[in-house]
Amino acid sequence: MTSAQSTTVAPDSNVTCEANVDENGNEVEYSVKCVTVKEDAGEAKVVITRTTDKGVARLDYCINPKKMLNFQTIKKLKGRVFFKDGERTATIKVPVKDNTIKASTGDEVHIVRISKPTTGKVKKEKAEIVVLDDD
Repeated sequence: MTSAQSTTVAPDSNVTCEANVDENGNEVEYSVKCVTVKEDAGEAKVVITRTTDKGVARLDYCINPKKMLNFQTIKKLKGRVFFKDGERTATIKVPVKDNTIKASTGDEVHIVRISKPTTGKVKKEKAEIVVLDDD
């Protein structure tokens, strides 16, 4: 399994795709997986998968709290993730802050949404990051 680093800066001229379909003639699809981490983990690793490893591509992501109270451990984020030729997965490393508040609101849920792939379509556009409260 290979992984791409998420970043927000890259020249668009380098992002091209060899095809909008995989080696079987199916349209390229992207999906994102749910993840659960402990509050003191330091980061959550969100994995985005595509149905091919051919060509380069990019897509956008945003991370927001499910409820307005859920913003203590993960800040709102948005950015872009890049796939290099030969990569089927990309990983977004999301910083998780241990809030150390004893009267915490419990586990926090944050929503990850992916959109706007340069090739193909998004099959599963959202997933949850669940941060388990350890206070």
